[in-house]
Formats: sequence, structure tokens, C-alpha cells
Amino acid sequence: MKVLIIDDDDTIRQLAVLCLTKKFPASDFVEAADGSAAITLLGQDKFDLIICDFEMPNKNGSDVYHFIKEQDILTPFILHTTLNLEQLQKMPSSFPDVSQFEGYVNKMETRIALPEIIKKVVTPEIFGPDERNSTDFYKIKIYYFWRFDETLCDIWVGLSSEKFVKIIHKNSEYTKADIDKYIKKKQKYLYIHKDDFENFCDGYQKLNFLVRKDKPFDASDENERRKAHAYIHHIILEIGITQEVVEITKRMIENIFSTPIKGQTEIFKMMIRHFEKRDYIYDHSYMAAQISCFICKQTEWASDDTLQKLILASIYHDVLMTDPNVAMVEDLACKEFRELSPNDKNLVRNHPYKTAELVRENITFPADVDKIIWQHHEKQDGSGFPRGLDHTQITPLAIIFIIAHDFVKELYREQLDESQFMKIQKKLEIKYDKGNFKKIYTSFVKSLNKVNLVA
Repeated sequence: MKVLIIDDDDTIRQLAVLCLTKKFPASDFVEAADGSAAITLLGQDKFDLIICDFEMPNKNGSDVYHFIKEQDILTPFILHTTLNLEQLQKMPSSFPDVSQFEGYVNKMETRIALPEIIKKVVTPEIFGPDERNSTDFYKIKIYYFWRFDETLCDIWVGLSSEKFVKIIHKNSEYTKADIDKYIKKKQKYLYIHKDDFENFCDGYQKLNFLVRKDKPFDASDENERRKAHAYIHHIILEIGITQEVVEITKRMIENIFSTPIKGQTEIFKMMIRHFEKRDYIYDHSYMAAQISCFICKQTEWASDDTLQKLILASIYHDVLMTDPNVAMVEDLACKEFRELSPNDKNLVRNHPYKTAELVRENITFPADVDKIIWQHHEKQDGSGFPRGLDHTQITPLAIIFIIAHDFVKELYREQLDESQFMKIQKKLEIKYDKGNFKKIYTSFVKSLNKVNLVA
């Protein structure tokens, strides 16, 4: 059974997935964070069941319901909400009509009521036999584990349908790197033994998640920073920009705002010294945020608003990328680009405007963030992409970000070797010799020399 679960609250949506995984372990669960994303998915794919929240941004549950009726989509539809039936505006008075494969479940009764309603509105041949007792392990989407610092039960990896190996022990702390090993092996799920599953679900909302309850989020902590960025990255790839993603981003911004220039420099040096833990997609994003802020504070455009925009652009600009080698491709004429697969070539070409569009559609993002992202692969001489803008057409904030991004990229190409700082400085000095590019880069280098990062 293929199930579309729609809810703007990440935790509630994921808990619904966990609850239904136990009842219907052979099912495939697809998640959407709002009605608009759900309608897009419904236009692209077929589902055996739709479970939908009512109150959501960007089209609510009523919009989704009327869409499937207008399109003659006969998929069973269950409204899963905290509202009472009489509060459901624009829903027909006959709703829910079980004869029309419609159901209603209050979120306070999810664990017990949701599986029972599913059995009433979905025909047995669709959801198949009840397999609760036929498996000893339940699958959990692997990125869910980035919500945790530790686990209350053992975690297993599935080598086959019958062979499972324990990889994390009960009450053990673990890091993003422990999970990444299995992502690199193309594992989409980790597994919980059936005897531990209830405790896992109960603890899902209680265990520490990225931001510990007993201390503020520390973006200079390598493990916390990596987990936060990784979770943002995978949620957006699978679902889109959700409220939880926005909240995590805000905390990252607050941390960077509160870090003085000297502190930014020390964080940057620390990250360079930990090259053996290199993770380009995540690390260059955070490093670019720090360096962008550092540069901006030396210019006439410095303000809390502009710093926030640069940090947001840094966190999100490569969020559609999954391969670090593809993310490092900067030039459509280079050898590395020519050697990419057709799909990766399209991703490189199109990710600036696709990511900008994603950000632009989210009302919580300030204006200009999309422009910075759209222009982050443009070049001073007009040879960049996607639009071929030159230095007279690129916005000042985008120029700041381009320089910061370029500086970090060159550091990675030089294996984050501090002895190569001067070489990088001279290379970029030749590259950035016109207009605002020259003005901003010259100011940047002078400031770096003052804090002894490049000198």
C-alpha cells in the first residue's frame, strides 16, 4: 500500500508514519508538508491512501479534498486533524462518508483510531494481509535518526529480509557520521526490533533533537552543526521547506549572529584543522555563512537584515545537491562538468533557479535571499550561469556570497592547507578586479590580514 501523509508539523507527520509502519509494515509512506506539495505529488503519482491534516499553509486539507474530487481521483481520503468535524470549513456536510472511502481521525487518537479507520475505508486487497506478526523488525527512514543524540533502544541495519545486524546499542550516544556510513551504502532505512518499537515511538518526541533542551544550539559544535544541516538537507529533498526546518535555521542564524568576528575566525580555523572529517556539502555551507558575514561586516551594506539573508543563502544554496563532487562543479565549460552524467549536468545547470524558486515560495524567507541563490554561480566576466550576468548586473549581496563561496571552494581544492592561503588570495585577487567585486574582495583580504587568517 502506498500512502501519502500530509501535515505541516514534521513531528506529527513522522509519528503517523511510525504508527502505521507497525500496523502496515509492507507499506510505502510518502510525506508532504502542505496541501500545495501534496497536490503536486497527486498529479505525478498514484496512491492507495491519503491521510491529510486540515490546517496547513499553502493550501489546507479542504483544498486537497476538493482537488481529488474535481480530478476524479478515487483514492481513499482520511482527514487527520485536531479540529472537530463542525470546525472543518468548506468540507461538505456529508463528510466523512465511509461509502465514499472517506474518514476522519482526531490527532489525539492517532495510535488507536487511525489504523482502524484505514481498515474501514481501504479495501483489504489494497492494504494486503496484516503483517504485524510476520516480522521482528520495523523499518524507520534513516534521516529520522538525525533527530536524536542517543537512543533508548538498539538500532539495526538490514542486510537482507531475514538478516539484521545491530549497529547502535541501547542508551548509546551517536553522531551524524555513524548514520552517514549507511547512507553512503544507499541504505534508506534502519530498523527497530518489534519489542522496542513502542518505546521508540514514545521517545521520538522526548529525546534530544539537534537543539538540546538543557543548553542552546551550538553551531560551532561540529556534530550538532552537521546533524542540523543534514536534517534540513534531507527534509527539503524529500518533502520541501517545513516549519521545523525554518525553526532549525533560525537557531543556526542566531548562533552565527552572536559569534564575534574573532570567534568566526576561530571556528573557521577549527574546521580547516578537521579536514579528515571533510563533508563538503554541509561544511562549505556553514563556512560560507561565516565568511559571508565576515565580509559583509566590512562593507556599507552591513546590517542584521543583510547578515540574515547571507546566512540563509549559505544554508540553502546547494540543498538540492546530494553528491559532494557534483556540488563542487562551478563551471559549465570545465572537464569535471563534461564528465558528469546527463542527470547531474541538468542538476548543476538548474539548481540555482530551482532552489531560488523553492525559497521564494516560502513566505518566511526575506526578500533577496532567492536572488543571492539564483546568482551564486554567476561570474564577474559574464561567463557564469544560469543567466550569464556580469559584474554590473550582479547584486552586491550576491557578490559577497560569491566571493565567500569561492574562497571556501578554493580552500577545499587545496585540501584545506593553511599554507596555501596566500596562493588562494593572489588567485582570487586576479579574478576579482572589477567594480564591486574588486572593492569587496580588497576589503575582505585587508580584514583577514588583520585577524591573521591569511597573512
